[in-house]
Amino acid sequence: MQAEDEKTEGRSQLIDQGSKLFVTACHESGIDVSNAWPASDEELKRSAYSDRYDEETDWL
Repeated sequence: MQAEDEKTEGRSQLIDQGSKLFVTACHESGIDVSNAWPASDEELKRSAYSDRYDEETDWL
């Protein structure tokens, strides 16, 4: 049980660090964070696919 709690805590810390890095990168680049943050998981998937394959993903 303790190992599982430690994993959960570690994941939470990684998510927090990632969020802070994202916000810092946006500020340093002059990007408005509220416009850059994906609104949903679906939007995040579409954006990742589009970036990777350089295609529009309206069909996704």
